[in-house]
Amino acid sequence: MVVLDPGRVTLGGAALTGVRSITVDRAPERLLEEWGEGGPFCVFVDAARVRVTVKVVRLVGSGETGAVVLPGEEATLAFTMSSNASGAGGLAVTATCVGVSVRHDVTGPEDRRATPGVVQTIELRAVGTDVDVDPVAFASDEGV
Repeated sequence: MVVLDPGRVTLGGAALTGVRSITVDRAPERLLEEWGEGGPFCVFVDAARVRVTVKVVRLVGSGETGAVVLPGEEATLAFTMSSNASGAGGLAVTATCVGVSVRHDVTGPEDRRATPGVVQTIELRAVGTDVDVDPVAFASDEGV
């Protein structure tokens, strides 16, 4: 899932400003595959374990840290998303996450194509309270 310019974004209850994108990627940690006797193609696949990685990319000002989760720290990420500029039919998205990393990339005068600034990338791992429940929850957000 890719959300460009999401609505309200909070991490650990604190507002995050300048958020440009949020991505939610799912990849199998353990993949089970079976093949039939008569041919070369797989006949069954199951993702026995799935890792959910969330990345928040935002622009930050000089000296600004904002709400940052340290590696190993748990916090709730919440944001709103909508398929149109009016916000109608929006969704509220929440996920309990654990911090994996926080990186900063600086653009400056040496890169003449880019506006000087700092891009902060917060990588999180979504965790669930139940093994059978998706750790990323969606709900209607009438107030978007």
